[in-house]
Amino acid sequence: MFPIIFLGLFLLIAGLVSSSIYMKIRREISRKKYHCFYCGYDVTLTNKQDSLLCNSCGNKVLFCNLCSKLINPSEDIARIKPCNHIFHKSELLDFVEDEKHCPKCKGNIDELSFHIDKNDEEFWIKAK
Repeated sequence: MFPIIFLGLFLLIAGLVSSSIYMKIRREISRKKYHCFYCGYDVTLTNKQDSLLCNSCGNKVLFCNLCSKLINPSEDIARIKPCNHIFHKSELLDFVEDEKHCPKCKGNIDELSFHIDKNDEEFWIKAK
């Protein structure tokens, strides 16, 4: 009986947290203009799918799980290998000073990648 109650409470709290993050993103979009990382077009929240999609290319919008903000094309990003999760560069560099795993999937970090120009060139740094 008690495990079911604890599971229910856990699911309720998890739902409230994810709902809070989702609402924060919606407010952020309504206040500020965001652009697709892939094509540069405006980003909107679709009612039908309830996810962040680009109006032009249809890609999901990049989202930094460390700071809970959207990633715009003008911002520096870092990518983790082998999982390929993407974060704001400054947020990830601060995180990896103390932690040696991906903040999203908790997998080991083998390498970090940084975009160095708009031609999608990257350079990789091996993890220590």
